[in-house]
Amino acid sequence: MSQTILKYRLRQIYNTLTRSPRRKKFGWVVSLSFLAPYYVMVIRSMGQIYGKLYENRGWEALSSFASVNLSLIFFFVMVSTTAITLYRILEAKDLSLLMFMPLEDKSLFSVKFYEALSDTLKGMILPFPVCIAFMSILGKIQSPLVVSGFLLGWIGIIFQLASLSVLIALLLGKLVTSKHSGAIMRMLAVISAMVFLVVFMGYSQRSDSISLSIETGTYNTASGLAKYTMFFPSGWLVKAVSPSGLSGFGLLKFSGFVLLTILLPILAFWLFSLRFRSIWLRSLEVKRSKKSHLRSQSIKQKLNEKTSSSKTKTMMKKELKIISREPHIWIGLTIPLVLFFLFLMWGSGDRSTQITYIILISFLTTLSYSLSSVGREGKTFLLLKSMPLDMSALVRAKLVMGCVFNLVLTITFSFVLYFMKGLTLLQLGLNLALSVAASIYTAAFGVSMAALFPKFDFTNPMRAAALPGIVFLYLLIVAFGGSLVAAFNLGWWALSVPLIIWAVVAVMLMKRGIRNLEKLDF
Repeated sequence: MSQTILKYRLRQIYNTLTRSPRRKKFGWVVSLSFLAPYYVMVIRSMGQIYGKLYENRGWEALSSFASVNLSLIFFFVMVSTTAITLYRILEAKDLSLLMFMPLEDKSLFSVKFYEALSDTLKGMILPFPVCIAFMSILGKIQSPLVVSGFLLGWIGIIFQLASLSVLIALLLGKLVTSKHSGAIMRMLAVISAMVFLVVFMGYSQRSDSISLSIETGTYNTASGLAKYTMFFPSGWLVKAVSPSGLSGFGLLKFSGFVLLTILLPILAFWLFSLRFRSIWLRSLEVKRSKKSHLRSQSIKQKLNEKTSSSKTKTMMKKELKIISREPHIWIGLTIPLVLFFLFLMWGSGDRSTQITYIILISFLTTLSYSLSSVGREGKTFLLLKSMPLDMSALVRAKLVMGCVFNLVLTITFSFVLYFMKGLTLLQLGLNLALSVAASIYTAAFGVSMAALFPKFDFTNPMRAAALPGIVFLYLLIVAFGGSLVAAFNLGWWALSVPLIIWAVVAVMLMKRGIRNLEKLDF
């Protein structure tokens, strides 16, 4: 039966390729036309970097750098494939048909494992040029037999990733089912692919400068991340093709790699037979109960019995419609984009300076949106007060929207720094983590001040907050940024202390703001 289903899947792929509309086929041709130059560019640039590393620093530097890159590929493809596998195991449209067919667990597993394997292969399309570039340099160092062994080992990694995606999906099954996060899973898959693409396009763009830095001995080959490659089988595979051969710890890693490739599919099948049917039944029960609940409610009951999360989503949709036709907000949000180039001209190589710039961008974005978000409601705030709506839902909606705007601009600035200033992957990761923290904290401070000091009788939408709110926000951001810079001078480990303290302050201010809006009367 499983062979019949697999043949049906292959037939579906064949029909998709041969009988699709011309517009869809033209889209595939366009995608392939972009894929070919991408392959050539990445293979050339990464081959140039790998070759310079081997010529100037030897195998140890090359293997360390390649291990980091291949481990990044392993991680991002695992995230992407796991997200898609979660969708296929929990919410795919063909699950009902498969479950009501007389199929054994072995046949069901073969179908789902085949899907995970095909998704892993799709996820490998973009990163595979990095592997080809490494194999091209490896072919100049080692015999063709070793290169063939590396390629065979990479096929084993594909099977490992498919098995891991099934395992993780089954372990997270109930958690994801309860939250109905299918759209988030697919979004996560796209984001992981885009992050990988940005990282390695940065390598390609700076290949000449990186090669020159390698020759002069000034380039840091992601040495800070090399120690973490021991947790990824891709790093073990690189050590296994060392010119000195397998010995000692290298032989142990190679044996572990082979054992992992064999055991992971077996473990995935065992967990599949143990949990898949129960997870699917739970998912089906949640969907049915949700549908019957919606049918039984009248329109009035829906309005009165909406959950807090649904009220927040409704307020966010309202906010998006207002923002789309409010030019003042968009004008204010373009100011940090203009400052990107000034920040780059003034210099941003120092870590404390980068922290300051990221916080400043988040602060300017908060001034443009979050600080005036409550006051901009104007006379409609009276209407909101008369509705069965908690002020906490309003504040949460403003907070989420503020975080989104902050994140978009601060993360964009981090990637601009990565491309223009030649930062390492470790520096990029730290900047991204700081961007997330700064975006959340500054948005929380801005919304809190907007709730504590709203100005509903404004003459300019950008001034929909009282003067004390602006002053207090400025003082909060200065204290927040200063504490982060001071903690960084002590070490990254010290950053947790101010982050915890400011989290408590932000929560207290948010609660005070919500109480102020609830008591507010005209």
